[in-house]
Amino acid sequence: MLFAGAVAREKLPEFYLAGDLYAMLSRFDTFGMVVLEAMAAGLPVLISGSVGASDIVREGENGFVVENPADTDVIAERIETMLHGDVRERMGREALKTAGENSWDMAVARVLAVYEDIWADQRLKL
Repeated sequence: MLFAGAVAREKLPEFYLAGDLYAMLSRFDTFGMVVLEAMAAGLPVLISGSVGASDIVREGENGFVVENPADTDVIAERIETMLHGDVRERMGREALKTAGENSWDMAVARVLAVYEDIWADQRLKL
């Protein structure tokens, strides 16, 4: 385990790519862009239920969500599961796929589709 402290943005990919998994057991975070960054590096994730990115984590597929970040037994169990080579590889592939599905381009397309639906409804009312 390595605690690197503050890392320059341009060095972050090196750290993600050197990892086996990513854990973010915060008590509160509105989204946690770092979760998607870790997934884009092919890392399965372990996050708390208080991290807004929990809606993109598919339990046991691309990571795990631990509701209580103080529950060390559950955290240890999830980490042990994720560190098995075949599980880590499978979950890492799914994490990478999830990151691709949640790119900025995909987010823009989803928002645009909502606006287009609203516009179409308004045009029908005219």
